[in-house]
Amino acid sequence: MRNEETWKKSGHYRPDKLQKINATLTVANGEVLAVQGRTIISLRLGNSTFKVPMLIVRDIPHACILASDFFEKESCRILYDTGTFMAKGEELPIFYPKKAPSVCRIALTEQVELQPGKEVVLCGKLEPGFERNNGTPGILEGLRKDTVEKFVDRFCVARTLTIPKEGKTAVRLANFSEKAIALKPGKTEGQFHPLDRVQASVNSF
Repeated sequence: MRNEETWKKSGHYRPDKLQKINATLTVANGEVLAVQGRTIISLRLGNSTFKVPMLIVRDIPHACILASDFFEKESCRILYDTGTFMAKGEELPIFYPKKAPSVCRIALTEQVELQPGKEVVLCGKLEPGFERNNGTPGILEGLRKDTVEKFVDRFCVARTLTIPKEGKTAVRLANFSEKAIALKPGKTEGQFHPLDRVQASVNSF
C-alpha cells in the first residue's frame, strides 16, 4: 500500500496510470480504508530498485507498507538480532520500537580496479545518522555471502577490528578471481558492527 499524499509528493505522481479497482481494505480495528486504485511504484531499497504493484490508499499513517507477497517474491528477511532488513542480498538498517539498528553500511570513497590475486586498503565511508559510528570500536566485514551469491568468488572484504574517525575507516579488499574487478565509489561493500565494553569484555550488540 502507498499513502496517496506521499505518492503525490514523490515526483512520480501519474494519475493517468492509476488503474481503478473495486476493492475494500479493512484494518484490524475495523476501519475501512479508501482505495483510490492500483499502480506500479519504483521502490528503492539500498542499492536495489524494485517495480512494485501498489494500492494507493488514503489516510494510512505510513508512507508505504510492504506486504508478505513482496517479501516472498524478493526473498526478504527481517533480522531482529541486528535490527536489519535483507532485500536482494543487501542488509539494510531498520527502526522498530524494541531495537534501534546498530549495524551501518560502508561504501568506498574512491574508484579502484582490483587486480587478480591482489589486495588493497582503501578509505570507506560509514552510513551517516548512527551515533556510534565515530570513535566506537567495531567489526568491519563484507556482505553476507550466504544470501549474496553474486559476490561469491569475486572479492573479499577482510573482517577487521577498527575504530572509525569522522565517519570513515580503512577497508581491506582482496581479489580472489582471475580477472580485474572495477569498484565504484558510493557502492555498499561492507558493514560496520559496533562493539561495546561490558564488565571488562567486548560484546557485539
